[in-house]
Amino acid sequence: MNIRSSHSASLEVVPSRTLSSQQYERLIEEFRLNAHSYYTLKVNFKHRLLQDYVMTSIPMCLVVQTRFQYMIDLFLNENGYIVSAHIATNNATCTTLNVSTLDTKNDLTYKVSLRLQSSDNGPQPEIQHFLNKLKREKEAKLNTDSDNRPFVLKYWKYLLPIVIIFLVQGAFPDGGSGGR
Repeated sequence: MNIRSSHSASLEVVPSRTLSSQQYERLIEEFRLNAHSYYTLKVNFKHRLLQDYVMTSIPMCLVVQTRFQYMIDLFLNENGYIVSAHIATNNATCTTLNVSTLDTKNDLTYKVSLRLQSSDNGPQPEIQHFLNKLKREKEAKLNTDSDNRPFVLKYWKYLLPIVIIFLVQGAFPDGGSGGR
């Protein structure tokens, strides 16, 4: 089956194979004997020159309970390659009570809903803003390195409080020394 990818594609696929009632009954019997069996799906894909596949599994009882009606989600990356597959059914728990035999002896045609989901690109970083910020910081650093002002003019903010403290201490004589 060939599917062209688009931003949002959802379609219903009717596989070319059907299950005969005997095959379906055999699957039910196998499930009852081995409740831990899995239904594995292998999705082969080809994109340009690349051929690859992805695989996913689900407990067999979930697929048998829904009579092979399930949904496949295929996740595509930004280049259009399939990176993941996911199978989901309408039920979430496996019980032998929910597994029923076919009412008729007709073949079982199973339906598969297929959904292609492409990843969305996030916001692009503001590179120009970042480069301008780096340039401003570099210019500020160059300006501080080439500051040729005298020491007192550079650090007057720090020196002034120290001078005031010394002047205030010297203005008041020590009253606590007990003058006799």
